[in-house]
Amino acid sequence: MQPTNWGDLTQALAKRHAIMIIGQSGSGKTATAEALWLHLKGGIPDLKRVHITHGPDQLRTDTTVPPVLYDIEDPWGRFKFEPDSRPWNDQLAPAFESARHDRIFIFCANSACRSSCATSLTASLT
Repeated sequence: MQPTNWGDLTQALAKRHAIMIIGQSGSGKTATAEALWLHLKGGIPDLKRVHITHGPDQLRTDTTVPPVLYDIEDPWGRFKFEPDSRPWNDQLAPAFESARHDRIFIFCANSACRSSCATSLTASLT
């Protein structure tokens, strides 16, 4: 089942090649990211998906040949801000700025972490 803002999400991905999905735990962020992956995979031959779970160094050193979808879930912590995740504050905006038609980003974050971490990132991406 697609979320009510499905058209907005797919349009943003088509235009910017990167989106942020921010919401409460259990609100469907991960399911939406999965649905977007399946949608994109159907239209982009050979699209590969890389789950970024080990911080920005994993993203920076990834050698996956495009087209690639980078799926970044809860980089600042699953339920609360984790101090070890602070490197994302400086690294996520440049990563999103590198997005293009064959280098796509879906970023999911818990809204509990948003106020302490994502405000500066959101400002830099708009």
